[in-house]
Amino acid sequence: MKRITFTLLVISSAALLVTALQARTRPRYGDTLRADTQTVVMSGDPTPDALAGEVFENLVKADSNGHLQPGLATLWNTNNGGYRWEFYLREGVTFHDGTTFDAAAVVRSFSKVANTPWRVRAGNGSVIFESDTAQPNLPALLSLPEYAIASTNSDGDVAGTGPFSLDKRTGPMFSLKANDDYWGGRPFMDSLELLTSRSLRDQSTDFSFDRADVVELAPEQLRKAQQDRMRLDTSRPSETIFLVFDSAKPELRDIRLRQAVALCVDRAAIRNVIFQHQSEIASGLLPNWLSGYEFLFSSEQDIMHARQLRLEVGQVGALTIGYDSGDLTGRLIAERIALNAHDIGLNLQAVAGTGDLRLRHVDLRSLNAAAALNEIVDRLNLGSPAPSPSADSLYNNERAALQTFSAIPLVHLPRVTVLKDRVRDWTPSPAGTWHLDEVWIARSTRTEVHP
Repeated sequence: MKRITFTLLVISSAALLVTALQARTRPRYGDTLRADTQTVVMSGDPTPDALAGEVFENLVKADSNGHLQPGLATLWNTNNGGYRWEFYLREGVTFHDGTTFDAAAVVRSFSKVANTPWRVRAGNGSVIFESDTAQPNLPALLSLPEYAIASTNSDGDVAGTGPFSLDKRTGPMFSLKANDDYWGGRPFMDSLELLTSRSLRDQSTDFSFDRADVVELAPEQLRKAQQDRMRLDTSRPSETIFLVFDSAKPELRDIRLRQAVALCVDRAAIRNVIFQHQSEIASGLLPNWLSGYEFLFSSEQDIMHARQLRLEVGQVGALTIGYDSGDLTGRLIAERIALNAHDIGLNLQAVAGTGDLRLRHVDLRSLNAAAALNEIVDRLNLGSPAPSPSADSLYNNERAALQTFSAIPLVHLPRVTVLKDRVRDWTPSPAGTWHLDEVWIARSTRTEVHP
């Protein structure tokens, strides 16, 4: 009898302990999350990318595997090979200002997007996209931030449909509040303060003095942060540094000279020395984890071939390679490339600001390979993006863009995020995208100390 009583007591104690632990970790409503980002938001941008997914939503979204999922549209189809698409809209959705989300609102939103190859009209509970050329990738393209749906009133105020609404904006600071009527369920946090255009140094200061809960970290600082046991979320390589030819000088129009520069760059040194192995050598526009075929493109340094091409071009004047002022890492990359160029007889000088060549950072804004490639080709002016409905056509399109040697991929970088301990249910993303609507804030029982 005593043994049975003791056993029941142990079981009851264990059950109480589990219940207590569950209560301690149960999501709670309330509090404000403070996040810093380098993302620059122009003063006249009514629907900035920094608010994509939080304030403004798309008809379609891509999940962590790049598969398309319903967003503000629940279903879509085409019956003529992509010349005409119909997207059926989600019911029961309203904009933050109380206006109705319907086909007419979607048409008005798309009317403000310039240079699209399609026409949009309202259907019966749907919107219809029509084009003179086939658009097999249209659902993937509509998942990009620039195609988020917004409603603009007569005063010019813009409203979205997302889990947070824009409360106010003060310069680079965006104050958001929870949308109690969000169709996907109210977020746990009451509010969100997003400080944009914040340098990495200032972000580190904000984090150290407990002025921010979530900040970004440079990849080259990842190893030290790991040694310091900081709480980190490290994405797959999702940002690429390109060397872009940005001059109308006649000699740079010669593809042989551009190819010579591509062949002389020592990408391994950039990865190993500057980024302390915390990056991947880039040979393609897309990282291999997303495309699956990047390894088919060469990234090997070939000084002999580069010198031969350089001699074929003939006389070339002094050239400059520009990097952003204040960007120490960019300066180191530019100076190393200038040294590589000297090895093949090119007079290339690293300069702060604009140059004949320049370094450019391009991040992945979609986990769908077709949409991501389309956007990179467009942003780097590498020609007219072609439809990529299959892996073969995707590869052929990327190879054609690379063979112009107008933009030379150097390295792929991960996106590193540093988190306070009180930030809970953080959802990692392959591309480092923040899903702040899924986060909740734990009550602090002690003062957090971080390096």
